[in-house]
This record gives sequence, structure tokens and C-alpha cells, in this order.
Amino acid sequence: MRKQAFLVILLNLSVGIYAQNHSNLKPGYKGTVEQSTYIVIEDLNLRDIMFDLTTSHGYQISPYIYTGIGTGAFIAPDLYYVIGIPFFAHIKGTLIDGRVTPFADLKGGIVLTSQNPMWFIAPAIGYRFGLGKRLGINVGIGYAFYLSGICNIKNGHSNLQFDSIHSLNLKFGLDF
Repeated sequence: MRKQAFLVILLNLSVGIYAQNHSNLKPGYKGTVEQSTYIVIEDLNLRDIMFDLTTSHGYQISPYIYTGIGTGAFIAPDLYYVIGIPFFAHIKGTLIDGRVTPFADLKGGIVLTSQNPMWFIAPAIGYRFGLGKRLGINVGIGYAFYLSGICNIKNGHSNLQFDSIHSLNLKFGLDF
């Protein structure tokens, strides 16, 4: 009788301990929608503003690592009104397992624009606020580097010139 009572108490304690795990980053499909505002930095001056709205879909490998691919819409009204469609790979790491957790994020890919394609890489850091079993809000800051190549052909000679853009960005997103 004592052994059975001890087992019942032990099982109840273990259920209570398990119930305290607040993680909502379980392995499986995951999607994100993010809006980013970029402030272009040129010669240490804040110059132009760019925007994008992206969606990424992939797999939550563990509570700490997400990988996916994404696309969206990109607009730079101050930079000759460039409009484009980004295609990118996305990896995100959460540093601790919980409802509110810091994260590190990296996107890299290409933006097919109305002028010249631009390659980009965009690291960011921020916080994820869990709202439910798989729903969360993300807020972050980051840096983005864009590189565009322009090929000029004059008198039978080609000349390849590169143009780069450095920017700081603010990100707001929803993951599901």
C-alpha cells in the first residue's frame, strides 16, 4: 500500500513539473510574416527608407532552430522607386526555451527588382513573445547589406560595376 501511494504521489509531482514547460516552439511546420523598415546609411548619414513585407515557411527543427525559405515584396521609394520580389533562405535561432525569448535571425538571397537584381544578407536580433501553442510576435533590429552588379557595354568592351547599400532595419512579425 505504501509503494502504491508513493507511486501516485511521484506521478502527480512529475505531471506538475512537465506542465511548467511553457515552450511553444515544437518541431514541425512553421510560417512567419514580417514587415521590415530599412534606413539606408550612406557616409554615416541616415538617408533613404526602404520597406519589405515577407513570408517564410519551413521547419522548426527543435525549440531552438528554425529553417525555411521565403518571398515577399520589396519597395525603395527613395532609391529611384525600386520595386522587387525577394527570394531568400531563412534561419532563426532562439537562445532559450520559453514564452519570451531572445532570438538571432539570418536571411540571405536575391531581390529581383524592376532595375537590377540585388543580392542581400540580413542578420537581426530581437525578442519573440509567445501568444499560444504555436503563435508568437517577433520584434527585432538588424543590419542589411545589398549588392547589385551593373554591366555597361561601350565600344565592344564590358565593364562590371558594383553598387552596395548598407541599412539598419526594424522588424515586426508574426509566426504561426
